[in-house]
Amino acid sequence: MRRSPPGWDLGDFLNRGTMVAARTENTKRRSKMKKRTIGTIEVAALLMMAVVPFASAITQDDIILYRGAGSWFGEQSGAAGFGDGTVVDASLTGFGLAGATAMVGDINGDGVDDVVVAQNNAGGYQWVAAHSTTDGSGNVVMSSATTSINNNFGTVDGNAGNRLADINGDGIKDIVTVNPDYTWHTMLSTTAGISTGAYQHKQFGLAGDHIISGDFNGDGMSDIGVWRAGTTYVNLSDVGVLGAGAVATGGIGDSSWEMTLVGDINGDGRDDLMLVDNNDSHVADGQLSWIAAYGSASGQLDFTSGGGNSGFGYFGLNTDVPMLADINGDGKDDLVVTRSNGAGGMEFYSAYTDVSGALQGAVGVDSSTTFGFDTDQVVFGQLNVIPEPAALGMILLGGGVLWVRKRLMI
Repeated sequence: MRRSPPGWDLGDFLNRGTMVAARTENTKRRSKMKKRTIGTIEVAALLMMAVVPFASAITQDDIILYRGAGSWFGEQSGAAGFGDGTVVDASLTGFGLAGATAMVGDINGDGVDDVVVAQNNAGGYQWVAAHSTTDGSGNVVMSSATTSINNNFGTVDGNAGNRLADINGDGIKDIVTVNPDYTWHTMLSTTAGISTGAYQHKQFGLAGDHIISGDFNGDGMSDIGVWRAGTTYVNLSDVGVLGAGAVATGGIGDSSWEMTLVGDINGDGRDDLMLVDNNDSHVADGQLSWIAAYGSASGQLDFTSGGGNSGFGYFGLNTDVPMLADINGDGKDDLVVTRSNGAGGMEFYSAYTDVSGALQGAVGVDSSTTFGFDTDQVVFGQLNVIPEPAALGMILLGGGVLWVRKRLMI
């Protein structure tokens, strides 16, 4: 999978009532491997296989917490879902300021998720990435021994959102900020990490819109968009340029839906838009309601056409914080909620999406744990890297070529 959503989705910061998907998109807005995608080219009939080594395979998303002024804690998920809440698999101290927005993603293209903060620096955002390493056994080591930094990118006052996204499709997360006038700005990262200098920008959206970003058409580049009281507007990235492509318009939900998350729910390699409602407009028993419009080849997000939809489901309490993450490692983002345990701790509950991504009424809990404090920022990333011997294959079969490849998710 990819990917946040997250998050974001969701993505990706999170505002109740006017929630955007930043927590999930950084969540989900995390650097995940997407499922194999296949295309066909007509050629002579023969059989060949070309193999190219790749960094990693699909693994479960892991919980990563940012606490107070600069403390990070991570716990790996497993085949059965969340960890047991008692083991800290990765940690880092002294990285980030109080009030910083925490994000996770591969910022330098080495196949390992890094931790990133966007924090106030005299009214502008200072972006800093701590470049993670591995311990030789595939476990990620959070480390600030090597960092990259941009001291002034984005406006703090009235900012509409900060996130990580792969705008040019090179497999490296780029930093993205949306200013109060809904002008999107991105600075493309390199193998050295966060960069400075020239940046791209595009005005897209109106005050009050929910901002969304993800690879909605499956071309490997993150697109930008907004959800506006039931209408979706997606501006595709093209040739590595923010918002240089077509605009696709669709519809899902109405103004009664309150939260937006982004993730790949059905595992087709395209990001989907999930709406979540916590005000009992759609279910009258204090639960959260969920619906998703799937991404499509055109980038359109529409509940009745385009890539299809998940149907309606409900999961979690209406006081929970909803997120998306691939907890069981099947390449599809799952429903996740967090809540306080009443004693200062944080509880996590997940419901796995099915083979098609469909939601069927009441959704049960498939995995749960208690980890961290209820004041922690929650993001998702990958804390282990599993080597995979082949990720690009060319099979010439029956007059056609099947290209099998893996792409880094947004």
